[in-house]
Amino acid sequence: MVFAVSLQLYLLTISPSIPGGDAGELVAEGCALGTAHPPGYPLYTVLAHLTTAYVPFGVPAWRMNVLCAVCGAASSALVARTVQLLLPAPAPASSLLSPSSFLSPSSVGSISAGIFSAISPLAWQYSVTSEVFALNNALVSWLLHSFVSFYLSPTNSAVFAGAAVSGLALTNQHTSVLLSVPCVLLTIHRARLLSRPAVLLTAASLTLLTLSLYLLLPILHALKPHPGAWGDVSTVEGFINHFRRKDYGTFQLYSGDASESEGLGPRLGRWLEDFCNIQGGNAALLLAVYGAFVVTRVALFGAAAGKGDKKKRGAVALSEEEIKAASVVAAAGSLLVPLLVFYLVVFHTLANLPLHNPLLFGVHARFWMQPNLIMFVLSGIGLGHVVAAAEKYHPKGGLTVSGAMFALAAFTLATSYPMRDQSDNVFFEGYAKGILGSLPKDSLLLINYDQQWTSIRYFQECEQVRPDITSINLSMTSYKWWDTKRSDYPHMSFPGTNYVMPGSVGKADGGFTFKELLDENFDRFPGGVYMGGKLNYGEQDWQEDYSNIPWGFVTKYVRSGEMAAGKSADPGGEWLKGQRAIWGTMTRTVATTLPDLNKYKDDTWEWTIHREYFDHLSDFASYLLEYALGDKNVLQGQDRMDALVLCAGVLEMTLKHDDTMRETNFATYKNLGLAYMNMIREHGKDRFEREVFRGFVTFQGVDGLDSLDASEWVPPGAETSWKDFVSARWAEVWRHFLKMDGARRDPSYAGIENILDQVFKKVGSTKK
Repeated sequence: MVFAVSLQLYLLTISPSIPGGDAGELVAEGCALGTAHPPGYPLYTVLAHLTTAYVPFGVPAWRMNVLCAVCGAASSALVARTVQLLLPAPAPASSLLSPSSFLSPSSVGSISAGIFSAISPLAWQYSVTSEVFALNNALVSWLLHSFVSFYLSPTNSAVFAGAAVSGLALTNQHTSVLLSVPCVLLTIHRARLLSRPAVLLTAASLTLLTLSLYLLLPILHALKPHPGAWGDVSTVEGFINHFRRKDYGTFQLYSGDASESEGLGPRLGRWLEDFCNIQGGNAALLLAVYGAFVVTRVALFGAAAGKGDKKKRGAVALSEEEIKAASVVAAAGSLLVPLLVFYLVVFHTLANLPLHNPLLFGVHARFWMQPNLIMFVLSGIGLGHVVAAAEKYHPKGGLTVSGAMFALAAFTLATSYPMRDQSDNVFFEGYAKGILGSLPKDSLLLINYDQQWTSIRYFQECEQVRPDITSINLSMTSYKWWDTKRSDYPHMSFPGTNYVMPGSVGKADGGFTFKELLDENFDRFPGGVYMGGKLNYGEQDWQEDYSNIPWGFVTKYVRSGEMAAGKSADPGGEWLKGQRAIWGTMTRTVATTLPDLNKYKDDTWEWTIHREYFDHLSDFASYLLEYALGDKNVLQGQDRMDALVLCAGVLEMTLKHDDTMRETNFATYKNLGLAYMNMIREHGKDRFEREVFRGFVTFQGVDGLDSLDASEWVPPGAETSWKDFVSARWAEVWRHFLKMDGARRDPSYAGIENILDQVFKKVGSTKK
């Protein structure tokens, strides 16, 4: 029942397309049977390939989302079944769904644990989108169930089942080792395997057999080389490096600067806070603590209390065998506590992501799903014992507790549903297609930003969107193993082994700089060379021969003197005409599907699309301002004025719709005031032309679709008194700039303050 309910919930809220994070790359490698980023995830890759290649309906991303939904539902069902094993079985009933069976302590505890596990926000999120975590939840839940089953009945077959699933879990997500290691040690002790070498050897062989899925990585690497695959797994050293995640730092989550990362105590505190406030709630925490207390107390003292022929427990007489059996069940349940503590302490000692960064906090929080599964099992045990105790005190006590718990589950589901519903999550589809659609035919796109890489990688590999564009992950080219990947990109030329910093030791060893890569490939691609993200090393030497100009969500490289703002002729304003077409594409694909920030907070990948949209729109406006104010051979007269008006309109729209820009970005106010000031200086333009904005850009706001239209920021009647409106708005904007925190650090601060002083002295006003 838990499986059916969970699966139905997930299918109703499933994302129809690819989400953010690593999902795009993981599914793409599944489509191509390639090698994903370390450690490679061979089990997920194989399942993704079978799903995307042989399921006959839906796009590949949706098919994988459905597979993740099945895995998530299986995880919840296994949580319920594990709780059921650790609670007293209900009395025999004529029907499985009879009240005596359905409302027994065992049923209430197990069903509640499974349902609350299913609707916890993290589990829900990763059960409706394509990531490795739903599969990991299913395998970890299976491992927990196998361990408990073995402890209750320590047979050889139970040992072998646990050994097999331990290896299988490691082929998907390495953090499962933090559960499998203590389970293996406890199993060896419980089954006395050190004195039974044949059984121990068989169990170890089964673990290695399932773990051998990793051997698919070098095999597929040899059979199906293709662009986009990560690492060189063709050699023993390369395979081992990939398996142990050397590129990211073995036993670490973060390869960046972790000097300001929190310590063990604060990390444990954040997990506990998240579980209490978001994932499980205070009720689940209290029930988990009570469940841990009950099973530990019985495990420690139950056997001693059971001496003698018969002992009383409440009104029921228990035999010695029954007391012993109850002690074994409690012992199995009590061992979940050290499993939980082991994971929390070891993981949070090794994890190094800085949790004060909201997005990186979201990345870190995904690894809390594994200990949360144990917490939900313990809470189910606790609830079962609470129901049993309530039944002893009052005939309807158990029914009351059960009803309250199911009502809480229904309330949680109803209130969480709108926020967890991903059925409208096509944001990265619009994002990736918008970027690809803005590029000319036969372009080279250098990507150094994960969000762009993973989403574009999926649509090019799995849905064959814009195969004419060569996309390459620039960060991947910086690894030593890149030398083995160069042949996968026949349209490109690499002037060395791998991308290195200018003047570094790597350059002397045969590496190439970014400038050399540009030199080698600039004329090879008729559509041009583009960059998404920032350079690895922040080098400047390429600027000797090249410039870059805004191009939607990326930048385009041009030779110095060609289209550099204010430095060369652009007859007829061709660049600006091109930008109108580009932002028209972004309007159709990105702006109309921007995520609602009330739903997608700054710890989600979707939030980054909203942030990036306005950042790039602001960059365009800033460049447009420089473009309009440069050499008058670029834009003159009416064209110049129209560019200034468009610049002001774009900046006004970003201030209206983007809270972060409005509150913190003082450069936006500076540039907006500069645009207005130059409108005042222009001659021959005393009337506002609304046609300037037609078809340029729109934004999907909370209240509907807003066009970049003058009616948003130009009051009625301003067309007939255009200069008066511009003058007033100019003064208002720059006054606001002077009052903003941090504005004094801007080199233009003193000059802007001086201009305002002079203007208001000239007109005889002291108001500032």
